[in-house]
Amino acid sequence: MRDQDEYGQDRPGIGQCIPALLLVLRTRTSHDLDMHARKRMIQRFLHTALVIGPALATGTAAAAVVCSGAVDLIVPETAEGLYVNLVDGVSGGSAGQVPGFDFDPYAAQSSTPAGQLKFYWGPSSNGGAGVVSSGDTYALLHPGDAIGATSSFSRAAFSGDTSAWQAGVTAGYLGARFTNESNGEINYGWLHLTTTAPLGFPLTLLDWCYDDSGATITIVATVDDEIFFDGYDGVGTRPASIRLEP
Repeated sequence: MRDQDEYGQDRPGIGQCIPALLLVLRTRTSHDLDMHARKRMIQRFLHTALVIGPALATGTAAAAVVCSGAVDLIVPETAEGLYVNLVDGVSGGSAGQVPGFDFDPYAAQSSTPAGQLKFYWGPSSNGGAGVVSSGDTYALLHPGDAIGATSSFSRAAFSGDTSAWQAGVTAGYLGARFTNESNGEINYGWLHLTTTAPLGFPLTLLDWCYDDSGATITIVATVDDEIFFDGYDGVGTRPASIRLEP
């Protein structure tokens, strides 16, 4: 997401976007957008604002951060899992369905016990890898952690230690690097995952972000779902205010 479009024209700042968001909420009826969908829309909007707001205000390189928005992809508990291209957002159940895929969480059929969550990063030529705490142990990251060239990475798939993720994680962050096919550069980012004990499945890929300039990226917490509308009448009236509950 950038503060200028492809023609070099300034895009509206966060302050200008908020009224537009509220207008959408006001004009949508309950048949078009239910309460949960409204909450999710504002959740993702505020997350985007947190990520790029400082960059829009200062003009720093952080404006190169690209986020998927809410995708909530369910990963099949199979040997193929789910292949995902982080640049174009395409996903599918085989490598052939997703050219240039960057990430493939899958269930290892020959592990003991069978079905353990593993991470595959594609061919070595794409430079894909995940952040590790040590050796081949994939780290569970948190808001405030940074991912960049100085991070420790591993490409280990079947041999990778995903025990922290198999234990069951609610909205955890997996650091990653990959080659962005649109510019040929190594990019750094994070994948937002929810897993389930004891083997990691069911598994949902919630969303992801990366910096397409190749710069280090810092994880910014996603605003949680506990968003309420004061004055919302259930028919599409503009809310009097928006309150976030911790």
